[in-house]
Amino acid sequence: MARGPMSVADFMSQALQHPKHGYYTAKKHVIGKKGDFTTSPEISQLFGELVGVWCVTIWEQLGKPPRIGVIEMGGGRGALIKDVVRTFASFPAFAASLSGIALVETSDAMRGLQAEALRAHDGFTRVGGARVGVRWSPALSEAWSASSLREPVVVIAQELFDALPVHQFERTERGWCERLVTVGAAAEPDLDGLHHHLHFALSPGPTPAARLLLGDAPAEIGARVEVGAVAAALSQELSAGIAQRGGAALIVDYGSDGDVADSLRGIREHRFVHPLREPGFVDLSVDVNFADVRAAAQSAGPPFARAVGPVPQASFLRAMGIEHRVAALLRQPHASEAQKLAVFRGYKRLVEDMGASYHVMALASLPDPFAKLAGLEP
Repeated sequence: MARGPMSVADFMSQALQHPKHGYYTAKKHVIGKKGDFTTSPEISQLFGELVGVWCVTIWEQLGKPPRIGVIEMGGGRGALIKDVVRTFASFPAFAASLSGIALVETSDAMRGLQAEALRAHDGFTRVGGARVGVRWSPALSEAWSASSLREPVVVIAQELFDALPVHQFERTERGWCERLVTVGAAAEPDLDGLHHHLHFALSPGPTPAARLLLGDAPAEIGARVEVGAVAAALSQELSAGIAQRGGAALIVDYGSDGDVADSLRGIREHRFVHPLREPGFVDLSVDVNFADVRAAAQSAGPPFARAVGPVPQASFLRAMGIEHRVAALLRQPHASEAQKLAVFRGYKRLVEDMGASYHVMALASLPDPFAKLAGLEP
């Protein structure tokens, strides 16, 4: 009310990351059955195990260096890193080379849950027989500067990019106008018939963000586009950091390999709600434009990391051997029928229900620039 309408990007940033009232900072249980949404690692251990194997393959392609770091960004309750680290224990040589685990996380509540998942005490956890340091950072830049992570690194970003703020624009007779969030009675109720004190409106003319991000790009009147400037900046930072150190980043999210028009959605108690409803109590997400992520990564340098993908999650998991892992778990003599059924249902959800909408991309800098990445290249 004091400053006028705010951009969609500013609204997302405040609603999700406000230090006191933000969705990810104020709420502790946002993921899982008791939360608002679930993720692949929460569905089945299979996902984290195969991501762990992928990390080991990168280490092998790096020539099995004596030291390597692992970074996870936005790890939620720690389900993924827990399964990844447990998988590392099956590869003693890799575990012995692990110099440290850095978790990029802004939420104190999530940091606590991640520490519990890793059984981290006094800044250390056990990976097989190795004692490995664990540290938390609020930003990737700080994780890069950690002394224990100056060696080659593997970065994991699973369902991170979809929560990064985006700007939304619409082409009008006045040029590219920006979609803004403003105060006032909503023109139409949401799916539950509720009206909100916040609603969307178009700027009267091009905003600074519109001029910077789109300029006078041609488009038909009424065309809409969503621009993830924060995602592009993060992709550049990942690409440059990996190129300098060697290693790879694995990006897993839902989206498309091309332009996104208007994908902002709110999620509460496992169903979609209006994105302006109850700020701070509703998860917000967008479709990831993997084409922009790839282009940004390859504009980071030189040097910059090679971008590979995206490929559907189903293709990645199958190439990494998910069927073989499922078969092995189902053959375990001490597994109950309920446990076997849970494994099979988890496999079905990961591969069939989520396998086409979720995609996997990697950024890599390896000694052999033409080396094929496991799960991403035939």
